[in-house]
Amino acid sequence: VRHADEQGRSFRQRQAVVQCLRDSSITAIIGGHHRTSEECTRRAVAVNRSDEIRPELERELGAALTQINELSAGRDLMIRALQTFEARGDRLGAGRTLDDIGCLHLRTGELERARDSLSRAVALLTELGVPSLLARPYHNLGLVEKTLGHLDSAYDHHMSALAIHLSAGDSRRASLAHDALGNLTRVMGRQADTMAHYQEALRLAREGGYRN
Repeated sequence: VRHADEQGRSFRQRQAVVQCLRDSSITAIIGGHHRTSEECTRRAVAVNRSDEIRPELERELGAALTQINELSAGRDLMIRALQTFEARGDRLGAGRTLDDIGCLHLRTGELERARDSLSRAVALLTELGVPSLLARPYHNLGLVEKTLGHLDSAYDHHMSALAIHLSAGDSRRASLAHDALGNLTRVMGRQADTMAHYQEALRLAREGGYRN
């Protein structure tokens, strides 16, 4: 990256570096190295010269900052990215950013704001027909509704997330969805359903070789 700056690389070369940094950030997230992810994304923002992907990079950096507890800075970046996406009429970008903002509100206990952001994310992503991006906001809406005491609504949201994971053949996330449903149905007093969800979560986890 430093060499690219010093040598005045072409626009195409600089954007290739940006993509490498974004890929490295994702790899770091998978490995649980959130500060490394933030550093890679911050460098990508510095190298980038494309106005087209600028709000997406701001969204990614904002999300990365929240993972290292820089919540205010992360929120500001994500809100700025959302405003740009909305001004452009970019529903996919807006939907993904609303999902990230909703996650942040859930984390900080701002439940009504979380529900608003996540509901808007679900509406936009449903219109666009991208189920792969719907599972997380559905799951988090389930957590919000459970905390607010709206258990039937929470169950519906968690079931929606589960259906997406099963359709995608994602046994790890399906296992986690069953676990969330087990926790919820236990609160609801549905003991038979609780056992069924926990057993299915354990079966999927074992099949996939997941220790946790």
